[in-house]
Amino acid sequence: MCNKKTISLNELIENLGIEETQRFLTFFQCSRNPDVEKFLVQKAIRFEQASAASTHLILNENGQILAYYALSFKEIRIEASKTLWKKLSGGLGAGNILKVFLIGQIAKNEAISNNPINLSTILDDIYQQIYLAKRSVGGRVIVLECEDHPNLISHYQKHGFQLLQTVEDENQLKTMFIVPAFK
Repeated sequence: MCNKKTISLNELIENLGIEETQRFLTFFQCSRNPDVEKFLVQKAIRFEQASAASTHLILNENGQILAYYALSFKEIRIEASKTLWKKLSGGLGAGNILKVFLIGQIAKNEAISNNPINLSTILDDIYQQIYLAKRSVGGRVIVLECEDHPNLISHYQKHGFQLLQTVEDENQLKTMFIVPAFK
């Protein structure tokens, strides 16, 4: 893996200002999923300013965006067995509403030829950020919502994510979860 640095969008805005940051973000491309490109270029700054999500950019040694992800939190209503509920809640009573860390966006920049970053590296970075939040406010479960494509689901499953049945799976998205063993 190449040398990389992660910077929060907030930090980038503080250093460059909003207009220059907006221009910088336009160098990100993701033709496989235009929604993640659109989020970064058109919505991420507003979400950051509203404290609705925290976006992080993974940059190479030249300062180019290799990948990005956006984190937030969410309350989800799940349909789970007692055993699964115990695993997800850490053994705290019965229920069906769970507060989780949400990976709202995750994407690799196609504009970088031979982009060396992979999902494992991005997830490691995400887990570092979530670990810091976990130490401050608690929490244990990380979820992401993805399109119902077998290859995509399989890709996340290879990285430890499992499908989770939620009461209101929105927009035909599948909810997947992981309870990472933070070190």
